[in-house]
Amino acid sequence: MVTFVTLFLSLLTGTHEVQVAVDGPVTSVVVLLDQQVIGELTGPPWMMHCDFGEGLRPHELVAVAYDEDGNELHRARQLVNLPRPQVETRVALVSGPHGRPDAVRVIWESAGAEEPLSIYAIFDGQVLQPDEEGLYPLPSYDQNEIHFVSAEARFMDGVTARSDVTFGGRYGSQVATELTAVPIVLDGPPPTISELSGKFRVRGKTLAPAAVEKAGSRVYLVRDQAAVAELRHVRIAQDRIRPSHRPSSKGPGLEPASRERDQLHFVVANPTLRRDRFLYPTSSAVAIKDHDLGWIVTHLTSRESAIRGQRPTDAVAVAAVQAAAQGAPRAVVVVLSEDPRDVSRYRPDDVRRYLQRLRVPLFVWTTGTTPKPEWGEVRTVGGTRELRRAEKALFDELARQWIVWLEGNHMINEVELVETATRFRLAGV
Repeated sequence: MVTFVTLFLSLLTGTHEVQVAVDGPVTSVVVLLDQQVIGELTGPPWMMHCDFGEGLRPHELVAVAYDEDGNELHRARQLVNLPRPQVETRVALVSGPHGRPDAVRVIWESAGAEEPLSIYAIFDGQVLQPDEEGLYPLPSYDQNEIHFVSAEARFMDGVTARSDVTFGGRYGSQVATELTAVPIVLDGPPPTISELSGKFRVRGKTLAPAAVEKAGSRVYLVRDQAAVAELRHVRIAQDRIRPSHRPSSKGPGLEPASRERDQLHFVVANPTLRRDRFLYPTSSAVAIKDHDLGWIVTHLTSRESAIRGQRPTDAVAVAAVQAAAQGAPRAVVVVLSEDPRDVSRYRPDDVRRYLQRLRVPLFVWTTGTTPKPEWGEVRTVGGTRELRRAEKALFDELARQWIVWLEGNHMINEVELVETATRFRLAGV
């Protein structure tokens, strides 16, 4: 057995120590980064240095244990700069007397041992209702067709865990245990499985689509606190129109959103330091359509927000990781002032490329007119009308996003389209 002792749960670049623990007749451990051998360990302390590069990007770190004859005994894998679960869910199919699945059981685990606020089970896009035993009975279905089952548990502080499986058709009653969610953007009618077949590949290997769906969108908002002051005149104009509608991050007016609705999370740009890690407070999910996004941008408040010490660029990268963990259309919006005070570790151009690798679209809004080439395309939102136009462009993009579930567990940055895929493109690219 080989196990990673060093776990990389936060975003990182540069050189870091990597340590593994071994058990049994292991004589050597080969360490690979992104499929390239970077070193071999032959004894205690089973440690080496790994250079993750200067740019922020997803990585796959693998340790392979061998015996004295060179036979592979075991391997461990961890993803770096990619979503890592705080909580997990599993979907278990429950077969009836005829040997075919007739219900779903949702299993969940949480490191904090807290109970989920809500649990959803969805069969081919249809929300299932639990019975008295906590099972989710399935509606009638054709066992010769492939079916898609999704389970999602929502916990405190906006933490969610999702699991997806397929069965039926060529799978029989067996579950395809690993699927990868890939967002695509297209115009026109919804994509079909036959249209998507043969259009995706990883490292030259064609991937098979298992399902395609469109849940509610997930938007992650990051604000430069100075932009809030610069948008004060917009906020005043909005209050004249709807003076009674005044939501805050924790106050009334921002009720939790259901899974099917477009949701927003507010990621505070002021991190807290805990165990040598910067943690960025994130709000619970709120329903965007109940409170237009322009109103949320100018009114949403948080006790943690302050101009001093803020890191909006780093917060964008953190928001992207959270967005990429959701099997739904997604986007990150960052609102910047004319001259942001930013003490972030990462550069805007590096973070922008990182979001492209995660297939997360980035929308950059600014209250000023000064060009910001390091952020790429930027929209000015210095007035009410400009803010509405920017909001429309965001939702136009989200409306064109679909999620394709591909068979296998793949790194999202390695999934690419073949040249014959002309009607759609990967989101965020």
